[in-house]
Amino acid sequence: MSLPYPPAPWHLQGQAVLSLQPIDVTLARSTLPPSLDIVQIFPGQTLGGLYWASYGAGSTLTYHELIVVSALVQRGWRVGLWISHIYVDNPQSVAGGQQIWGLPKQRAEFSWELGEPTSIAVRQGTQLLCRIAYESSIPLFRQKLPWASFGKLGNKLLWFNGSASVNPAWAKAVELEVPATSPFASLGLAKPWVTFAGKALSLDVNRPAAVNP
Repeated sequence: MSLPYPPAPWHLQGQAVLSLQPIDVTLARSTLPPSLDIVQIFPGQTLGGLYWASYGAGSTLTYHELIVVSALVQRGWRVGLWISHIYVDNPQSVAGGQQIWGLPKQRAEFSWELGEPTSIAVRQGTQLLCRIAYESSIPLFRQKLPWASFGKLGNKLLWFNGSASVNPAWAKAVELEVPATSPFASLGLAKPWVTFAGKALSLDVNRPAAVNP
């Protein structure tokens, strides 16, 4: 019997948008397992943000994705992002994210309208999770960026990493809405310090490793 999802590693290609801002560690702590330590980027604040992506031709799976990063965290020598919420519109991606990387993936619907501005809306049924509109500036030089994240599969803490190669551009005239009824509204992610729009994204997500308790 074939797996309901492709095995790791996954390779994803497409485009993405990333907003970053500091989050109060008190708000972030409520989303984390107690075994993880918060890394502070400023006194009393950690790194958080939102990531929207559209993965197309050449990807292990084709789908849209919204990732909510609630903290930068550490366990021993391992440092990575904590993903408190994650939404996709492909059931295989839901299953793979949950069973391989221990991510809390849920189904959602995406509206992605290209143009100037580009507009992205993510919903679960009638519930708006978030909406962003932005205009792109001149792309910067192509960047290759390493990254890492944690997940939790049952009682097992996982750590995984990967790399992203992308042509980033500063996003301008950014309008970001996170309704008070959104599941992640309490994190206060509607006022990003910086937002990037990336084209020609090539993203690799490696197999996870269990973290010793």
